[in-house]
Amino acid sequence: MAKSFKRPTSNYLDALPRNKATEEGSAEEKKPVQKARQKSKPKVQPKEQLNAKLSPELMDKLRDFVYTKRISGKFQYAQNNAIEDGLKLLFSQHKIVKRPKEIREEEEKKRNSIKQGKRK
Repeated sequence: MAKSFKRPTSNYLDALPRNKATEEGSAEEKKPVQKARQKSKPKVQPKEQLNAKLSPELMDKLRDFVYTKRISGKFQYAQNNAIEDGLKLLFSQHKIVKRPKEIREEEEKKRNSIKQGKRK
């Protein structure tokens, strides 16, 4: 039969030397402890934003494409590279008309008001 561990009857901390200042309740001991600030997490992660906008089938196809690129030797290829390449190809095949200055300014105002937390 195995021997059981017997818990010591005395407090092992009693054997340690004590600091007289802490026994008397010095001012240093009574300082309030400040809690570490918690970093605020972004509400939505960029990857989650992309997943929310694209269908699961497209996301799966995108992952397969990135995997194919990586096994063919482009080890640093990522989803953002695939999306960038696709957009460049799309834009090269179509004539793109720039938005008027007024519309760009209106969009900028809207972006700024959203950043500041204001609504119309």
